[in-house]
Amino acid sequence: MKSWTFLVDVDACQQSHQPEYELQTFYGQMQHIYMVQFPATCEALSLNGATTIILATIRCCVLDSFDLQLESLDIQALEHCMLWI
Repeated sequence: MKSWTFLVDVDACQQSHQPEYELQTFYGQMQHIYMVQFPATCEALSLNGATTIILATIRCCVLDSFDLQLESLDIQALEHCMLWI
């Protein structure tokens, strides 16, 4: 198991809000890495030239939210999902 730190949009559920990012720590195992290369400008994605985007799929550990030893740790629960890194 490894810890991962990501910038997470705290208002991601509110599409009308401007993104506001904060660092959060997650624990789990990386399953896959995806590299997407854009060789030229892509206005639809606001890319101003050749760009490489790296994505990762992480299988997070299962945590018992009632475990008193976890209360003092900065651990975020998250399901199997794709994250920007």
